[in-house]
Amino acid sequence: DNVQAIGHAMHASCLARIGRDVEAVSAYDRALTLQRWLSLGSSVEVMMGRANALQRLMRYKEAKQQFSTCAKWSHKKGSDGDAIATTTTVAKAVCYSATCSMRLNRL
Repeated sequence: DNVQAIGHAMHASCLARIGRDVEAVSAYDRALTLQRWLSLGSSVEVMMGRANALQRLMRYKEAKQQFSTCAKWSHKKGSDGDAIATTTTVAKAVCYSATCSMRLNRL
């Protein structure tokens, strides 16, 4: 449910902040399995956190894919018609995706 999804997302964020990125990715994955309970904006935040953790783990291919998904999702509109992510979030997702591509020698 919603509380579980948010709990997993918060747990993942805390793990990432203390440098436990392997565990954070797993926690982000658990939050995303309950994605239907998250708002679109929260889903993008969870995906961005997961992508950042993957990038720090040098799992650039997966990180690039996740950042690209974030950039695409960020253009969706919420139920109130407002954009679900800020321009800053979209810019970060695009920039970080490009950085991963460069690390993969694919840019």
